Amino acid sequence: MLLSAPELARYIDDFASPWVVAYFDVGNIINYGYPEHWVRTLGKRIKKVHVKGWSLQTRFATPDLFGGTIDWPAVMRELHAIGYDDVLTAELSGCGIDKKAKCKSISVDLDALLNL
Repeated sequence: MLLSAPELARYIDDFASPWVVAYFDVGNIINYGYPEHWVRTLGKRIKKVHVKGWSLQTRFATPDLFGGTIDWPAVMRELHAIGYDDVLTAELSGCGIDKKAKCKSISVDLDALLNL
């Protein structure tokens, strides 16, 4: 429905309501542009962030956060720049041979992301 960051920003602003905000999905938005540009444009409208790895080549999610084509350092710089300091919701299957290993890999990925 809304294929650019300026369109989404205007859509949110037109409601003129504190209840209409952005739940920004970094992985899904990469199909429509650079996530870091979206973050810069949406700014304080972003109230929650959803993260996952995503590959533009395959058009599928990756099991780990850093296995795709998202420029995470750039995304995190922009999130810091807009003052985002809230939770990151992870949609990751993780890497490993069992559930415990997969959970550990997700934890390691999120720790690395938060340290960018």
